[in-house]
Amino acid sequence: MSDPITLAGAAEIRVGPLGIEPSLRRVSHDDGREAQLEPRVMQVLVALAQAEGRVLTREQLLGSCWPGVIVGDDALNRVIGRVRRLSETLGAGVLRLETIKTVGYRLVRTNHAPGAPRAEPHRELSGRPLGNLPRRLTPLIGREVELQQISAQLQLADLVTITGAGGVGKTRIAHEVGQLLAESFEDGAWLAELAPVTDPVQLPGAVARAMSLDLPASDDARSALAERLKARNCLIILDNCEHLIDATATLAETILAQSSTVKLVVTSQEMLRIEGEHVFSLQSLPEADAAQLFCERARTVDASFDPPEAAAGAIAAICRRLDGIPLAIEMAAVRAPMLGCDGLLARLDDRFWLLTGGRRTALPRQRTLVATLDWSHDLLSERDAAVFRRLCVFSGGFALDAAAEVCACERWDSREAAEAVASLLAKSLVAPGAAFGGRRYRLLETTRAYALGKLAAAGETQATQRRHADHFRRLAAQSLADYWLMPVGDAAFAERYFGEVDNFARAIDWAFGPDGDAQAGIALAADAVEVMMARSLYAECAAWARQAVLRLNAQTPPAVRAALLAGQARVHVMISATRAAELGAGAIEACRTDGDALSLCLALRARALGLGNLGRAEEAVPVAAEMGAMVGHFSSPSRVVAGIKAWLWRNALFLEPSTAADLLDAAIADLRSFGAEGDATLYRWARLLNYAPGDIDVEIDAWRTLLADVRRTYVRADITTAAMVGELMTRLARRGGAGDLEEAMELGRRYTHLDVVGEGHDTLAGLGWMALRTGRAALAARLAGRLGAITAEFGSRSPQRSLFNDLLAALQAELTEAELGALMADGASLSAEHARRLVLGD
Repeated sequence: MSDPITLAGAAEIRVGPLGIEPSLRRVSHDDGREAQLEPRVMQVLVALAQAEGRVLTREQLLGSCWPGVIVGDDALNRVIGRVRRLSETLGAGVLRLETIKTVGYRLVRTNHAPGAPRAEPHRELSGRPLGNLPRRLTPLIGREVELQQISAQLQLADLVTITGAGGVGKTRIAHEVGQLLAESFEDGAWLAELAPVTDPVQLPGAVARAMSLDLPASDDARSALAERLKARNCLIILDNCEHLIDATATLAETILAQSSTVKLVVTSQEMLRIEGEHVFSLQSLPEADAAQLFCERARTVDASFDPPEAAAGAIAAICRRLDGIPLAIEMAAVRAPMLGCDGLLARLDDRFWLLTGGRRTALPRQRTLVATLDWSHDLLSERDAAVFRRLCVFSGGFALDAAAEVCACERWDSREAAEAVASLLAKSLVAPGAAFGGRRYRLLETTRAYALGKLAAAGETQATQRRHADHFRRLAAQSLADYWLMPVGDAAFAERYFGEVDNFARAIDWAFGPDGDAQAGIALAADAVEVMMARSLYAECAAWARQAVLRLNAQTPPAVRAALLAGQARVHVMISATRAAELGAGAIEACRTDGDALSLCLALRARALGLGNLGRAEEAVPVAAEMGAMVGHFSSPSRVVAGIKAWLWRNALFLEPSTAADLLDAAIADLRSFGAEGDATLYRWARLLNYAPGDIDVEIDAWRTLLADVRRTYVRADITTAAMVGELMTRLARRGGAGDLEEAMELGRRYTHLDVVGEGHDTLAGLGWMALRTGRAALAARLAGRLGAITAEFGSRSPQRSLFNDLLAALQAELTEAELGALMADGASLSAEHARRLVLGD
């Protein structure tokens, strides 16, 4: 195993004119140039330099530079990319990083003699300038992969357009591409900064002046410029072209038609849309690079800035809230030494005041975040500007049909609103969004905050919020029908509804606010229950129902009231058996009078499950039987019919245990017939729990298989996963064979974040067994105290209660009654997160 590389106190390494100073994380050249490296890059550089030309394998580098840490190939590839760039820039003519295929890497010295004159990369021997790219004053953070991808595109195409949101770093990466490739062109790399150009007619002249070219007097300056470039072999960067998009497209076509040795890199918020164009969409910085950029820029205003490890969370949150946009991160970072990371994070709600720290020498539109966004907004048509500001009412993204409906108005119908969204996407003001299989879009949070201001200034906030709430009220009603009454599988249900939880929340917040519509909020809270439960968001769903119930009044339609009470009862099945039984009784009464068949059926189900978990079988059986008699009201296959079969299985457990499994198997088969795998998997969990093979080895294998089957797009995926992990952790810890505790701990680290109903109760039993098996009976007793306090709400017949009883029995063999009682009382208020840290040690 390789020895770890330590930077602190390490001696300087000299390689010709280069000085590598590990303790300062600095590499300097005798000509005065220098580069500051992040710790991992310096460690890898030192390891390669100390190897003195020998090949180091990937495993050796990982052992030296990431000792005791498991990292993926991406981490090493990123660092190697930065070392390679250093060797090609500051180390040009001195060092060369070689990749030995399938083996590793080595750093070799070239034949550069110390003190020998060094050729300038941007000057030709004749004295003619070979480029005008500005000197790098700060290192580029991240973007190694993007640099490689853009360079590869330029090998295939003569025109690459780099698109992206304002401030994402299009100009900087274009400069880096030019620096990287300048020596590949006989006439170098040239930058034409076009932001100051306001008249399209002036475009050819601006490019010519940037390249120190004199154009002859001509009525066709575009053709004259193309003629002058015929004999050139160069790379031209046309920077900031969005306000001259048509003129830039025409100029690019003309130049490329007349010269086969000129290549163009264009930066713009939208593509040129001409033949032969390759487009590279530059995205925000990933979290690690964003945090590094933040710290490096903060040190430029205060060299002593060295945030403690505890500040890592605040820095990550700042970068996330700024969407990983480099310009915004740099502006925020310069205030970090004064405000502190937590103080800066607390002030981000006023981000447009905060983010005004742009460089004095920057373009005017890059000196404040507002100016950057104003530049983009002022280029929009009236229609696109109207749709842009209305999109800010969406939260967490939106589907195209939703945007078209909410943003349409008398002047522009939904078709034109959809076209406007496409236009905004092309201009990088709308970004592709994360989806559950469908195509979605979003505004970056900073852009959304800007659009909110524009919406308020236009006096359209209330009208747009109402259209948004109306749309999602209708969508929630459709989700209820799709979930229970139609054979809609999990994948289709997830694609249609899973991404809309934040929009449901925003609509409810508005509806229950001072200027909202409480009745619309009540209807939405009643109908959104299934989407929320399908996403395992039980606590949030219960809170919505509670708010809605408090607002019920004479204006509330009786059917809506009945549906709301039924929804409130069934969400409490996962929170409190007592409350589910109580709320179910009230919901049944309301549904018999005013509700539809589905609402009554679901209310009966909630009360039956609540009573069953409380062990009150004599009351649960007739309620479930009434529900079973309603099966003829619904079409099959559907979740409600399959659910009735599964719920009757609970009755059979009380009445005819020998035939109960057949009912559950029939329900599982019905669900799988139309792709309802989430509920099917939940019922498979119930089957395995109630019909355990009795052989712990067989059971563990069965739980592993079942856990592996769960997919992100399954309904109730989180709660199903949490329940299975709890069962598997418990069995592994109880068996205690070779590797069992390690596997259980890995499961705990990977899955105990699933805080499904607010307490992480499913994994508490597994954590308790791990503590017990590792000789920490007192800690296990404290965890049992917390588990007992939680599971008291779930009833004596609940699976959680069974886990508690098994752990309690094991503890009674280890501790006296007095010791156990005192420790359990002490642990009754222990948080799930604290318990996880105590057991897993992280």
